[in-house]
Amino acid sequence: MDAETRILWCMEKLQGFNAADLTKRPHPGGGQPVKELGAIATWVAAKSSGEKFAARFAHPKEQEAAALGETLFYRRSGPFDFACATCHSQSGLRIRLQGLPFLAEKKETQKVIGEWPAYRVSTTQVMTMQHRMYDCYWQMRMPEIELGSEASVALISFSPNRPRAARSPFPA
Repeated sequence: MDAETRILWCMEKLQGFNAADLTKRPHPGGGQPVKELGAIATWVAAKSSGEKFAARFAHPKEQEAAALGETLFYRRSGPFDFACATCHSQSGLRIRLQGLPFLAEKKETQKVIGEWPAYRVSTTQVMTMQHRMYDCYWQMRMPEIELGSEASVALISFSPNRPRAARSPFPA
C-alpha cells in the first residue's frame, strides 16, 4: 500500500468508515481544499519531511506490485496511445513550461516521490500522489484510475523501485 491507501485501510478497518464514501469523489476540484484523506496524507508527509525515501520491496507481493507497475508504466493505451513512459522516460522533457521528472533516474525518482503531497499552482490546491496519478491519467484521456486501486498502487510502487526487465529502456 502507498500512504493514502494505508490511511484509507485504517479508516475503514480500524475506525469503521465506509471506504466507498471516502473514494466516491476523493480529489478536490481546482481551487478547492484538499479532502480529509488527502489532508491526513499531507500531515503524515509533513512529519516525514527531510527523511530519505527508502522503500525496500522485499516481500513477494511488493515485488509483484512493482512488476505490475512496470507493465502499466510502459503499456501504451487510450485514445492517444500514451504510456507513462511517453512523458517520463527521458531527461529534459516538458509539457508547456513544466519540466517532467525523468523517472529512469533513481535519484530524481526518489526526490519526486518524496515531494508529494505538494501544492500545485496550476490547480491552486494540494495534490497527493494518488491525486497526481489520477490527474495524469485524465490528461492522457485514459479511463479513470481509482484511489487505492491495484493499478494506482502498482504504478506508485514501480516509480521508486523500478525493477529491471529485459524490455525496460531504463539503464540498470
